[in-house]
Amino acid sequence: MLRLSQRLARSAANKRNSYKLGEDGLYRAPKAVTKWSLEKAIQAAPKVAWSASGFARGLRGWLLDNCTAVHAVEFSGYHPGGFAGSCDCLIDIGGTGPVIVDFKTTGKSLHADMEMSLINYRDQCGAYSLMLKHLTGIEAKAGAIVTARRSGEPVTTLLDREALTAAEDRFLERCERFFDELHASRALNSDS
Repeated sequence: MLRLSQRLARSAANKRNSYKLGEDGLYRAPKAVTKWSLEKAIQAAPKVAWSASGFARGLRGWLLDNCTAVHAVEFSGYHPGGFAGSCDCLIDIGGTGPVIVDFKTTGKSLHADMEMSLINYRDQCGAYSLMLKHLTGIEAKAGAIVTARRSGEPVTTLLDREALTAAEDRFLERCERFFDELHASRALNSDS
C-alpha cells in the first residue's frame, strides 16, 4: 500500500510541478497529494484475512492520520558495525521527517511487560537510522515504533533525535559486545 501511495504521489506531484526537493535531500509531494495517494492506495489494497483485519484497519487509519510524505518502503541496508536489516519505511509524520518507522503487531495488551520489547524495538530503530546514515548520508529526525493491535488504534512510541541517537549508541554497543563474545568463544574453542 505504501509503495503504491509513493508512486501515486510522485506521479501526481510531477504532473503539477509540485514535487519539491527538501533541504534534507528528499523529494516531497504536497501533503494534500500524499493524503490523496494514501486514500487511493487503501482503496486498491487487497483484502486481508479476517484474523489480520484489525491490525490492517488500525495501521491504515494511523497512516492516514499521520503520514505526510513517503520516502522509502521496506528498504534494506548494512553498516560496517557488522549488521544488516530491512526497515519498514521512511516517512514524514505530521510534516516532520524523515522518520524511521518500524511496524509491530501484538495480540497482547500493552502494559509494563512490553517495556523490554520496546527497548529492543528502540534499539532496532537506532540500527536502521545508522544504516540510513551510512548508506545515504541522510539523518533521520526521529523514529517511531507503531504497534498495531487486533482492535483499537495502534500504540505509537516516538523517539526524538536525542532518543534515536541514544538507541544508535546502544545498538552499536550491543554489536561490539556480541562480536567480542563471538571472538572470545572462537578463541576458546580453537584452544581446545
